[in-house]
Amino acid sequence: MESDNFCYAEGTISCINGVPFDNCQPTNETVYYDLDNDTFGDHFNTKEVCLLPPDYVTYTEHDCNDTDATINPGANDICDINNSVINKDCNASNDGELNCENYCGDSDADGYVPDEIYDDYTLLQQIICVFKSGGDCNDNDADINPGAEEICDGVDNDCDGKIDEGCSAVGKEDALAILESLTTYDSKSQNELDKAIKELKKSLGNRHPEGDKKIIWLDSAHIICKHGHKVFDKEKKAADHLEKITDTSILSSINQALILIVNADRTLALTAINEASDGKDKTKAIEKFNKGEAETRNKHKIQEYRKAWKHINKHCEKDKKKRCIEEITVQSPNGDYVTTVGDEVGHPDTVFTDIYGDKIAIHTSCSRCIYVGQEIKAKDKQIWTITEIIDDGTLAVKCAK
Repeated sequence: MESDNFCYAEGTISCINGVPFDNCQPTNETVYYDLDNDTFGDHFNTKEVCLLPPDYVTYTEHDCNDTDATINPGANDICDINNSVINKDCNASNDGELNCENYCGDSDADGYVPDEIYDDYTLLQQIICVFKSGGDCNDNDADINPGAEEICDGVDNDCDGKIDEGCSAVGKEDALAILESLTTYDSKSQNELDKAIKELKKSLGNRHPEGDKKIIWLDSAHIICKHGHKVFDKEKKAADHLEKITDTSILSSINQALILIVNADRTLALTAINEASDGKDKTKAIEKFNKGEAETRNKHKIQEYRKAWKHINKHCEKDKKKRCIEEITVQSPNGDYVTTVGDEVGHPDTVFTDIYGDKIAIHTSCSRCIYVGQEIKAKDKQIWTITEIIDDGTLAVKCAK
């Protein structure tokens, strides 16, 4: 070792024969260079001295990184953003004492953590986990977080508290377009595809030329309750046929169509629940809806959504024998057309009022024959004309007699 003949401690300075004399005796003390000034020295960079030089320390544990003051035997290991140990204490054998598993609280490693975890970050976590954000509503699925894109799958993908916003039953037309664009050389798969397309067309009712005429859609999320269950029944059959397709070359498109179909039924059920008054039927409907959410098979999901929708529309069953007309339009003497649909079609009479306030009551219970083109005289002697009738077939049979 090199000796600079420094004293470790100051001695007494005397003057002997005009020459300063320090009575400190060299001790050959070994000191260690401390470049980063963390009080821990580099045991590979030493001196034997009497006087402690600047930037040196006396005996300490070895500093394994003398260029970083945060790394030394007195430091504590920490976790990084990837849930790995950062060795700070120069002793790898102690690393097992620190549990870095999910240190930032991001179980699915998608860059987002639940708010309750994010809000409770320690100062050290705020520094280490700086690239994490809060707001994750499902920390077990990396595809669900505030940065994800919302898709029509019955899940709140972007964690904004809304499910399938921007989606609606209109997606059924998209599903039909997807299915009609597919072809397969597998005869069995083609047969199932053709059957699924047929059932899906029927479910579209008045939204498709080949739809079931008993199914009347009011808009993309509402349907006349009588025969409304047929939508679910036909889509369940369509899903059943699609799930039997084995041609792998078209399965991706099949699954895409299935998502749209199932979401259409989900939208019908959820809209009915949201608009229903609180009560026993709504509570039961919510139970069925939640059961549908938990189902894994598409046709089983549809079945539960159907049950949920029917609980909200139980009155349709009660009125089944009283009403057969789904929609009726009349023209008033003033030339105004008035349309009544679904539950607004009364029993035994329906009252029509035009934009001018003129009224007429027309018998619509199907106990008597009424037909398109029929002129009916109101109490004020004015003539109203029936211009369109959509019924379940009962009225047509009666009028044929």
